[in-house]
Amino acid sequence: MGTGVTKPVWPSREYAVYKVFKACDSLVIMESNKSQAREKIEKFFKDPKYRTPEEIRKIKKLAMAYNLKLQDKRKMFCKKCYSTKLITLGIKNKIKRVKCSDCSHVYRWKI
Repeated sequence: MGTGVTKPVWPSREYAVYKVFKACDSLVIMESNKSQAREKIEKFFKDPKYRTPEEIRKIKKLAMAYNLKLQDKRKMFCKKCYSTKLITLGIKNKIKRVKCSDCSHVYRWKI
């Protein structure tokens, strides 16, 4: 009969090597996709004034998916409604105040 204890099955060495190569291949593919995403974002922000909020939302999600920083580009649109219609209210004590003309949300950015 048996004790009910089975011998553990360890993956073979070939399987472990296969997993490592598969992971490396996926990293290479991800790097190429990341560079393509970076190029797409750069092309998109050359003229953001005529973009719809839905297009801006999609580009922001693309940047977040590939962990890309938008840096100063994120100041070109409203965080709340993704509109590009921003009005500068003034600069005081190295703080710039900007208001969205669509949702009336006010942002304060350090200069």
